[in-house]
Amino acid sequence: MWLFNSWIYQNILNTEWFMWGIVITVFGFNFLSPIIIFFALSEKKLHLNFKKWIKDLKNKSQTTGS
Repeated sequence: MWLFNSWIYQNILNTEWFMWGIVITVFGFNFLSPIIIFFALSEKKLHLNFKKWIKDLKNKSQTTGS
């Protein structure tokens, strides 16, 4: 019973913003977990080549004159 009388429970754990934080975290993880599992189990890798992407953007802007 000491937990219910403690400062941490009364001012943090038993507050509306903390409960909504837990709810949003659980729903967010449930929404994103199929995507995470798909990329983790697939043999395709997610290639993010930012240098090439920026270079292509610069080349496009130079050729169009913008």
